[in-house]
Amino acid sequence: MGEALVAPEAPAPAELARLVDADDLPRMEALIVRAIADAPEHVALNHAAGPWRRWLELPLLRWLCARARPPGRVELVALLLAALSGVPALLETRLGLLLSAGLLLVGVQLAFLVPELRALLRPGAAAAAGWLTPAIRPFGHASLAAALTYGLVASPVRTGAADVVLLVLGGSAALLSLAQARAVLRGQQSTPFELPSLERFAAEIELPFPAWLRTPVRAELLVFVLAWIGAPGLPWGVLVVVGLARLWRWFIGHPDARVS
Repeated sequence: MGEALVAPEAPAPAELARLVDADDLPRMEALIVRAIADAPEHVALNHAAGPWRRWLELPLLRWLCARARPPGRVELVALLLAALSGVPALLETRLGLLLSAGLLLVGVQLAFLVPELRALLRPGAAAAAGWLTPAIRPFGHASLAAALTYGLVASPVRTGAADVVLLVLGGSAALLSLAQARAVLRGQQSTPFELPSLERFAAEIELPFPAWLRTPVRAELLVFVLAWIGAPGLPWGVLVVVGLARLWRWFIGHPDARVS
């Protein structure tokens, strides 16, 4: 081992981890995920150093691997959680809003871990399934956006003109998310309603990207935090902005505007 480490073709320091005590466990786990799971580049590089990745994603991935949960079942659970996230919001209570935001967050987070989980547990069949995974996030956004739009429009405190504006914005966000889910499920090579990459945009304008923002569930986490306030208009606004942001890749026709 010592000879291998000093050889010219030896791995770089960032590609090695020596397990000494519990503090080294997160780094060792990140190395295993990068080496075995063949994770997408944005997961392996952009999210590995983030607190969310270290303190939530890796422990959750470890828990799923230790129990050998079939990736297909995890994918189905994630889809159900995300797609049903709008149901509790129809109760128009603070608890229902918080439960909806929590379902969306958990469902989307599980969806982002499914490819890594499948590669770790089913390395020989990593590409045989998982076609539902990219559609889980847009399904969840559409479900919750539609439910919150209904609640806001049904409220008697606004005028008819305000209701029309809310209906157009919320309905457009939901429809754009559904259009993205449809394109993914149909296996289309071009999916014009993918979300643009925030990391790539920050790099292009040469802005520093904070480590605490390096998580694929930024929007869902923000929706969950705003749901604690109890006002449905705040998480609705986040979902509308995310939904309308799906027009960017279609608008510029840029083939490299990938999802973050």
